Amino acid sequence: MRNRFKISGDSDDKKERGLKSLISFAFRMFITVTVSFAMLATVGYFVIRQVVVVGERPVPNVVGLTPEQALKEITQNKFTMTFEKYEYSTILEAGRVASQYPVGGVKAKIGSPVRVILSKGSPLVSVPDVRGDTEVSASIKIRAADFNVGAISRIYDSRVRKDIVIAQDPPPQAGAPRNHEVNLLVSLGPPPP
Repeated sequence: MRNRFKISGDSDDKKERGLKSLISFAFRMFITVTVSFAMLATVGYFVIRQVVVVGERPVPNVVGLTPEQALKEITQNKFTMTFEKYEYSTILEAGRVASQYPVGGVKAKIGSPVRVILSKGSPLVSVPDVRGDTEVSASIKIRAADFNVGAISRIYDSRVRKDIVIAQDPPPQAGAPRNHEVNLLVSLGPPPP
């Protein structure tokens, strides 16, 4: 009989250990599933927030900047930059951002594109012909055509009377950007005896 009780006792111990193992396994599975669900829910929240619920912020003003400076400013503010085209600008030199859409300061969705238009510089304008005009008349014509009077050199010329323009640079009808300087060569009249 003694052996029977031992066998019976061993069996109860095994059942008890088996039950404890099963409870331990179930508890570990519960914790694992709970933690996994919490992690997935957290990751899902941030993914949905980025994809579906995108925040807005003001678009930076990049007009007047070089393309490199504009790209840096736009990407630092979490937007993307796309190049649209080139167009003439009487204000900005070639290679600078002439305009942008959306304009600076307007709120836009983070990650949305900012389209930029680069300046081709000032359009070329035909230089007026001022040869044969007086210096004063030539200066008026030059300014009226959106150019500036540049250097004025003077020489004696026995064939051309005093204060008359002999030559100009750039030459007449040449294309030059607005506000470009037109240099003049003006007669001092015949040389003194």
